[in-house]
Amino acid sequence: MLVFIGAVVSIVGAAVAGLGTLFASNQRAEFERQLRKKSEEISKKSDEIAIRNAEIAELNKQVAATLTGGDNYSYVQISPPAQNSHVCEVYLINRGDYPVYDVSVQITDVKRLLELSHVAPPTGSAMQMGQYLAQAVTAYPTLNIGPKKSLPLGMLQFRDSDTEQYKAYNVEITGKRSLSQEIRLRRAKEKWKYGDKRSIFGPGNSGPRREELIDPEFPRDEAGKVQWGP
Repeated sequence: MLVFIGAVVSIVGAAVAGLGTLFASNQRAEFERQLRKKSEEISKKSDEIAIRNAEIAELNKQVAATLTGGDNYSYVQISPPAQNSHVCEVYLINRGDYPVYDVSVQITDVKRLLELSHVAPPTGSAMQMGQYLAQAVTAYPTLNIGPKKSLPLGMLQFRDSDTEQYKAYNVEITGKRSLSQEIRLRRAKEKWKYGDKRSIFGPGNSGPRREELIDPEFPRDEAGKVQWGP
């Protein structure tokens, strides 16, 4: 009898121990499941926060660009004179996605400048000489221009446009971003061809970015180089 009771006790003890182990195992599995679920929730929340932060950063960038003009720049386009016309139409253009503010434009008629320099009266004053040569310069008031807009600035006199073969203008634009342009008009096959070299100055001292817009039919020499000079 004692042996039987001992055996029963042993069996019951083993069963209880097994149940305890199973219970503990189930508890641990449930704990790990809950832990994984919580980790997934935290990870998902972190991803949502990261996405929201990126959206806020992009929105702040767009707001700042709208206020400052961002990487936009404006440039001048000079339309060649039409037949029997002695004026060129001048436009300020912004093809970017943001407005450009406080833009000042100054256009120098290169040929007129050379003519004036050859006949300038003798003077020892750099200021007086500058004032005399300023006759070749057309300056426009400070302007703001919206995204993907163009503004007519006015007209430039183009004397003898029916007999001229070449015209040169240098443009200086100042604002949040400065720009220099060398615009050249050359007649080929009785039509005016357009060439434009741009130097775009950004923030810092990295130097200007250079771009060219040259009509495919702009005259070239035998080596294929654009005939930029007179």
